[in-house]
Amino acid sequence: METNTNMINEMNNEANKEVPVDNTSNNINKVVRKSVQISGGKLPDSFKAKIDVTIDYTGVSRATLIQWASSDRIIAFQRIRDTATTKELNDMARSGVEIHATMCGKKVKSRAERINDLVLKGVPEFLAIIMIDDPEKAEVILNAVKEDV
Repeated sequence: METNTNMINEMNNEANKEVPVDNTSNNINKVVRKSVQISGGKLPDSFKAKIDVTIDYTGVSRATLIQWASSDRIIAFQRIRDTATTKELNDMARSGVEIHATMCGKKVKSRAERINDLVLKGVPEFLAIIMIDDPEKAEVILNAVKEDV
């Protein structure tokens, strides 16, 4: 028992050391600490445990971290099932969705809603449609207008 306690203490001491980020390589040398609440699933209804977790990312490439983060964002994105209608989901299935990572899990606005948001902000409808449907063309138009102003 004493050996296990010493080993755990050593692991905790090692985990608590801050490892500097090496910005010159493609590896991130950092640990992340977070408290995690565990309950539900196959556990008894009244069971809850709070576990302090330290994850060591030393030697993990940025590409791998981005892949892991994307998996999290995909799971968050799937939460739209709680707010979107079947029509909206079918529309997204046909056209695909481009979404900022911070918006995953939030209601995805339809094309019409995004156009309406721009119109409400004072953008003429024809330009709002171009801005949503063809952002590159909208940028050319807006740059031309800037030059004339």
